[in-house]
Amino acid sequence: MKTTSKIFVSCLLCLALVFMNGCGNNNVGGLDSAFAQTRGATIVQWEYKFIDLSRNVESEFNQLGSEGWELVQTTVLAGDWTGHYFKRPKR
Repeated sequence: MKTTSKIFVSCLLCLALVFMNGCGNNNVGGLDSAFAQTRGATIVQWEYKFIDLSRNVESEFNQLGSEGWELVQTTVLAGDWTGHYFKRPKR
């Protein structure tokens, strides 16, 4: 499988997981977003990052962490190929 295909498949899987876990709906802590807004709750919008690294990633992870990115999933496909999914509040 080509690297581009692996990345595409991994991104699709990540999006499916995000929606299955409820991040894709309009709930805030189990409350309807319209109700939450009337109660003064802030709705967090997220941005996501996918990186393809198959080597020691400690320094890269530390840099991303200092920029506010949180690792949410790691995917291993085809031996040593590894994809990492990050999220942080939208800036």
